[in-house]
Amino acid sequence: MAGDSFSKHEVNLFDVASRKQTKPDVDRFEHEWQSPRLNWNRDGRRFRWQQVDRGHQRLRVIEVDPLSGATRNLVDEKSDTFIWTVHTEALRLQLVNWLEKSDDIVYVSEQDGWRHLYLVDAKDAKLRQITKGEWVVRGIERIDEEARQIWFSASGRNPDQDPYFVHHYRVSFDGSGLVALTEGNGNHSIEFSPDRKYLIDTYSRVDAPHVNELRRASDGKLVCKLEEAGHHGIESERLEVPRGLRRERPRWRNGHLGCDLSSARF
Repeated sequence: MAGDSFSKHEVNLFDVASRKQTKPDVDRFEHEWQSPRLNWNRDGRRFRWQQVDRGHQRLRVIEVDPLSGATRNLVDEKSDTFIWTVHTEALRLQLVNWLEKSDDIVYVSEQDGWRHLYLVDAKDAKLRQITKGEWVVRGIERIDEEARQIWFSASGRNPDQDPYFVHHYRVSFDGSGLVALTEGNGNHSIEFSPDRKYLIDTYSRVDAPHVNELRRASDGKLVCKLEEAGHHGIESERLEVPRGLRRERPRWRNGHLGCDLSSARF
């Protein structure tokens, strides 16, 4: 609850041989149930953690040199309003993604007004934007460090479709080579073949049954249509197929009317 006291964690370093204690110059980690989750660099000479200030107006990735106690911020995002930091688990989306084959970080932020991907260079702590535009990243499916590519889902890139529909994409770490893996007008889910050379794309809308397509993972091109469901059972019962209601953006919605209601009333 607002105003409640939270646990506070303080990072301290101890040299066992000399029995020396060093306290890095960083404020305490305050959270209701979490403690700092340390991530060590590959050479074992520095560690870092994600820290969100109470009130969700500042997010940092703090790095510490354990020999000297020196600190620096790899990420230091501030907002006068709110930084979205919670309830990301259902989206398969972590804001801070530690890479295993380098000390760089793939960071997710809404700092330009839209949720996008960024690459944090651990050497100079520079933030380089990977994706950009008036659309939002919805989830990260895979980070391929060998190819330096990110496979992710997003919404709002198709101007003629409902901006809430989820589509799937691939992009390089430097922001080049953005490839749309899905295309049809609907909400998409995908499943890759074991070798990830192909994918099955399944999509539908409230007024359109499921379509299953086989696509190439390299360029998203359609190989063949596998199956398209019908709504003949609904028609045989003399029920009207639902229709999506569209107004001027951003008011997209679906209307579900009872048998005795007329769409003229809405």
